[in-house]
Amino acid sequence: MKTKKINSLYIHIPFCNSICFYCDFPKVLTKTCFKDNYVNVLLNELKQLKIKHKLKTIYIGGGTPSSIDLTKLLIALSKLKNKNTEFSIEANPLDLTPKLLEQYKKYGVNRLSLGVQSTNDKILKVLGRKHTRKDIFSKVKLAKTYFKNINIDLIYGFKELTNKMLIDELKDYVSLDVNHISTYELEIHKGTKFYNDKRKQIDPSISREQFDIIYKYLSKHKFYRYEISNFAKKGYESKHNITYWKDDEYYGIGLGAASYINNFRYRNTLNMNEYLKGNLNKEKELVTPNDDKQYYLMLNLRLSKGLDLLDYQKRFNSNLLDEKKEEIASLVKRKLLVIKAKKLLTTYQGSMLLDIILR
Repeated sequence: MKTKKINSLYIHIPFCNSICFYCDFPKVLTKTCFKDNYVNVLLNELKQLKIKHKLKTIYIGGGTPSSIDLTKLLIALSKLKNKNTEFSIEANPLDLTPKLLEQYKKYGVNRLSLGVQSTNDKILKVLGRKHTRKDIFSKVKLAKTYFKNINIDLIYGFKELTNKMLIDELKDYVSLDVNHISTYELEIHKGTKFYNDKRKQIDPSISREQFDIIYKYLSKHKFYRYEISNFAKKGYESKHNITYWKDDEYYGIGLGAASYINNFRYRNTLNMNEYLKGNLNKEKELVTPNDDKQYYLMLNLRLSKGLDLLDYQKRFNSNLLDEKKEEIASLVKRKLLVIKAKKLLTTYQGSMLLDIILR
């Protein structure tokens, strides 16, 4: 059993002022009447973790955390951080006001993740977003007066988005002068408006072409891809998300939140009524040594810095290059993997075919 101290905490806020057409995360409309009860149950769940040390990363995600009053939660979380803690919160651009940003800063938030998704007004309507291109520029400008570490999201891979539109969006994203850009290929999930409208995924070759455009453009403008779908300027990688990709353990609280603690993966109930009663009804999965290897390979190979072969040997008491000698040799020959400075890394083409590598 692992005894390593857990240094990361995720908090899920499911409330949104409106529901985007593609979103399949646990969420409810903000106008519902149980927001205060939810925060109280959340605080009780946090208390039950009995965290006695300062955390390296705290991440409040959603949903839309900026859509409700989180004062009590922010006060509690501020006690779990020190000057080196990365404290992130997701926000809708339209929610940003000087008062809200001042509150976030007061309680130690130092990284904003803004659900921009696009700077094209036609595309924003397609996605069900309520803000406009003009809103994005004014709200990001406002956010930058309070925070230096800002992420904005970009969605690609759907029929309405042409390559020219995408390039124009990328010009906007670079001109916003933020430090981190997360990219997401549009996926159609059951229970979303897009699914109910019978929207289909576009041809994978078109999505690949669009991602190639994103990669080349952002790389040219000093954003480096440190993980398959995430780009950052040097020093602004998401420390919290690297926790997941390094397959380290983490706490998670809130509706549907996942945790990884002492070789077990947990997931809280998705039933809001049960959650509000304090019945977390956690799904529980024992991570066997073989499962652990699979998770470790799957997650670490997403990182541009690759899989640390010495760390693998220390963790599993096994030499990966011996263990998978023929498979790795074949993938290296096909130029999907490379071995460099005691690291196993995907090539660009390999990162786009990670499922094949893992199989």
